[in-house]
Amino acid sequence: MAQDIVLLFPGQGSQYVKMGQDLYEEFSVAREVFEEVDDALEMKLTDVIFGDDIELLTTTYNAQPAIMAVSMAVVRILQKEMKKKFYSRIKVVAGHSLGEYSALCAANGLSIRNTAKLLFERGKIMYDAAASSAGGMFALLGCYDIAAIKEMIASVKKCCEDDSICEVANDNGAGQVILSCTGDALVKLPVFALERGIRKVIKLNVNMPFHSSIMKEAASCFTKYLNVIDIKDTDIPIVTNYDAKAHVVAREIKEVIALQMNNLVRWKESIEYILQSCNPHCFVEVGPKRVLSDLATRMLPDEANIKVFSTSTLEEISDFLNIT
Repeated sequence: MAQDIVLLFPGQGSQYVKMGQDLYEEFSVAREVFEEVDDALEMKLTDVIFGDDIELLTTTYNAQPAIMAVSMAVVRILQKEMKKKFYSRIKVVAGHSLGEYSALCAANGLSIRNTAKLLFERGKIMYDAAASSAGGMFALLGCYDIAAIKEMIASVKKCCEDDSICEVANDNGAGQVILSCTGDALVKLPVFALERGIRKVIKLNVNMPFHSSIMKEAASCFTKYLNVIDIKDTDIPIVTNYDAKAHVVAREIKEVIALQMNNLVRWKESIEYILQSCNPHCFVEVGPKRVLSDLATRMLPDEANIKVFSTSTLEEISDFLNIT
């Protein structure tokens, strides 16, 4: 009996040079995605993705459409191989931060062309907003008490000699909380966290304090751009970061994704909502690396008997298709 599939789309930090190149070389439908993104942006983003300069790729206005391009290349491969089963088996999609736009594109709420243009503009706006602040993000592992994290944040800010921000950006679940920081907090947070028993502190591969108050003006600016982009009702429900609820109506989706940029990503709540609202047979991360699939593996109870797949290589895509 066919069972429900959930697609998860990764956010920034999952990029790496030459990601998706094997898909590009093997599948014409994947090549068409990369070519469409290049055409939409009027630049050879593909050269950046398949090049050797990780710093250039990590620049947010490159990384955002690049990760989406890889994710949508995988989607097109799955659609080609699964045929009609794609829309009958896949019951919900969700994306982490920029991955929300990839998810919206996969659910036919946005065209690839408009998604690429939207993410490039989103990246530029976010880059400009944070250019005057030395910012970054940290993953804290072994955090199960958000109240204790907020208390620690207050202590960090009290010890900073500037107007640093230190804010919860993502509640990812499985004991992982992401903080956005600027200024002195970039140095002080790791020290405070380890002193207070946080198991591990990881500096993320991003150069901006995403989902923080620094992005408030950027969010307002981006909303004006978003309002002129054509978003349609989706063919598949999308669970959004801002409220951890499912949406299919274009007007509602536009409202909540506009609020995402400077607010908390409720990923833990999103996965809990999906588990409660449908009966998934498997979670599939669609795009580079295994960030969300590894998180899902740690979050799911053993008795749930839910399979988790990633699709960052041809072999992983084949493994998933073998069970559909």
